[in-house]
Amino acid sequence: MPFKLEVDLEKLRQMTQEAKVKQAGKRTKKADLEKLAMELKVKHIIEQIPLRVKTEAMAGRNHAIVMSVGHGDYERPDDENDLFLCKPEWLKRVCKMVYQACVDAGLNPSLEYWMKEYTYSGFNIVVHW
Repeated sequence: MPFKLEVDLEKLRQMTQEAKVKQAGKRTKKADLEKLAMELKVKHIIEQIPLRVKTEAMAGRNHAIVMSVGHGDYERPDDENDLFLCKPEWLKRVCKMVYQACVDAGLNPSLEYWMKEYTYSGFNIVVHW
């Protein structure tokens, strides 16, 4: 006994298109929320810098740590083997934006390596005046 397959192709196409539009909207919304979160984090960090530099200057220092740079905050090129080095052009997302804000403000930022008890390590964005 032969079976007859009946499918409304037009309805399937419409359902597929509606699903694609809905998924694209979710991706856009998620991307917008991620961008907003990143911008708020940058704003929060940058707002702290004036007090940090003032506090350090009052203590007689000519530098201040602005923020830590985690391993996910930069991308080391495959051909770079110096683990104690991080270059500004490797920075991503929040760190890149904060570093650039420090450059724009004339605070001469640098990326400085730190290590704690041979277990933990990373980099800091440090500003100098």
